[in-house]
Amino acid sequence: MTRPSVAANVVAEITENAPGRVRRKLDKDPTAADAWEWSMDGADCIVGTGSETVRFCVDERGQVARTDDVVCSCLLSPRCFHVLACLSVMEIGGGEEPEADAAESGESESAERPEPEEPLAAAETQETFAFSDDQLRAAEMVWSEAADFLASGARSAGVLLQSRLLRAIHECRAVGLHRLANAGLRVTTSTRQLRAGDAEFSPDVLAADLGELLRVAWRVQGRDADPSPDARLVGTARRKYSEVSNLKLQGLFCEPINSRAGHSGIVTYVIDVDGRLASVSNVRPGEGNRINAAWESPIDVGGLTLSHRELSERGLLVQTGTMSADHRLGTGKVTRAAAMDGDGWNADCVRKRFAEPLRDQVERTLSILVEEPQLWPAGYDLLFLSGTVIGSDGYACLLQLDGDQGIVRLVADDEAEGLPHADNLETLSRGSGMRLDCVARLSLSQPSTAIALAVAPGKPIDQDDATTADPMNELAATLELLDEWPGHVNLGLHRLRSANIREIETEPQYIPGLSALPPDGLAILRSRVEALAVGGRHSLPTGRVKELQREAMVLKEQMQPTAGALLLSLAGTALDSETSFHGVRFPADAGPLAERWLACCQYERIARLAFQRDCWLGRSRTGTPPKPG
Repeated sequence: MTRPSVAANVVAEITENAPGRVRRKLDKDPTAADAWEWSMDGADCIVGTGSETVRFCVDERGQVARTDDVVCSCLLSPRCFHVLACLSVMEIGGGEEPEADAAESGESESAERPEPEEPLAAAETQETFAFSDDQLRAAEMVWSEAADFLASGARSAGVLLQSRLLRAIHECRAVGLHRLANAGLRVTTSTRQLRAGDAEFSPDVLAADLGELLRVAWRVQGRDADPSPDARLVGTARRKYSEVSNLKLQGLFCEPINSRAGHSGIVTYVIDVDGRLASVSNVRPGEGNRINAAWESPIDVGGLTLSHRELSERGLLVQTGTMSADHRLGTGKVTRAAAMDGDGWNADCVRKRFAEPLRDQVERTLSILVEEPQLWPAGYDLLFLSGTVIGSDGYACLLQLDGDQGIVRLVADDEAEGLPHADNLETLSRGSGMRLDCVARLSLSQPSTAIALAVAPGKPIDQDDATTADPMNELAATLELLDEWPGHVNLGLHRLRSANIREIETEPQYIPGLSALPPDGLAILRSRVEALAVGGRHSLPTGRVKELQREAMVLKEQMQPTAGALLLSLAGTALDSETSFHGVRFPADAGPLAERWLACCQYERIARLAFQRDCWLGRSRTGTPPKPG
């Protein structure tokens, strides 16, 4: 069964009031409640522990919103181990609501959701925007709790430290600082994954979210070099939909979702006449076997019973509808739409995206990454690539782009377990000389690499154009689509066979050396930043001062003097200690450590994006990896 979520303040209040021995018992076994029996009794969630019974009263949102809604049959209720164990494996609610919101219910945004009390309207102009005293106090509270969290490390962050952070998150939510609250919830989720031994835990995700939490709290308090209030730091509580009309959309492709986090379904991308991308999704908790059902499931756009598969093939005229600021299309009763025959990837708006230089596409994507994740529009990281298949480097399908823009490595999605991505790319790489149009997602972990999502036969090249001369022989391969395919191949849904490529080779032409890229020189700093987020101060032991000094020297030798100075400053602050009369070794104020760690985190993030940009644009100019130095 799907477990209900619980409000952050409920977890914080019950945890803080529980006896210390109960909290220590839970710290030793934070996933004990996973083995208990969970069931629903009407609107209530019942958990049988074997000897006792815990009952949660769940509201219409599927959330436990009050402390009074939690009851256990034991005498210590609700401050008992049974309740705390259940809360530790329940999702923390209060974050952004899922896709099915006001637009899905058919009601207008204004009818269902009055504007929150924070000054979002005034945020339109920086001159009139200012944070309230309550918001400043909440940001200061988050900074203090997040600094203590960092000093301890996620691995040592027991239920009491987590509850203090949740209390600060609740205060931020109450005063309208939603960006801070959302970042705090993500940090809490990663901490729970780590302490539960969940394979989904990622130290780089934890470090990124903790950096976002500290960075926003720092800027809200006006500690930045530019102390002027920035309305973007407020964030949003929910995805908001605004009215749109006379929107002509062309279906692009469908992307299957089968994440290790237990979510699966379909996301369908569409494009309007101005080249802006939007998406419609059907992603829910479940196994990968619901992907095909979601693909054929109706979108129910304006009374139309149109499946995701059909939408990716056809066009759609939205007479009246709703769309969020991040380009998610609403599909509720307020929508009036009509299906129409589309031109597929031959539509003018699609061809314009394929004609856009790679340099401009990469620049736009990397510029968006500095914004809050909630502001990233649908399809912001998609690249539209036209070129010729030239073989494989042993791992990726190599696409020589038109216009002397270099080579892009097309790889499969590592998250797409049990889907035909990898097999399809291996088949495509055997079509040497094959013209191909490809929509792919820019990879942030591998420069000049993109995750291929959909392909279609490319336009024949102009043999008189020297910049696009066919690098292969005259007997070039050709991609041939089946009649039931929508003019393109969804690489995660359709399965290519050898018969789909005329003149296919038995083995791809092997082209070595293209995957070799210079290191970004930030691995040492990155590992220390992530280690401190996971292990706290003790990840920098006092006995390894010389090792840290050597690492700083290596960074300077690799032309990273700022990174070396930041690492030494971080290590000095983390190791600075003086045992007090009461036996306390480290200072009570963890703020200086948080400041140094945040500086390292920020430098690593911005420098990594700059390196990505240089690698992408360097290769797009020359067709080969840029040389180190």
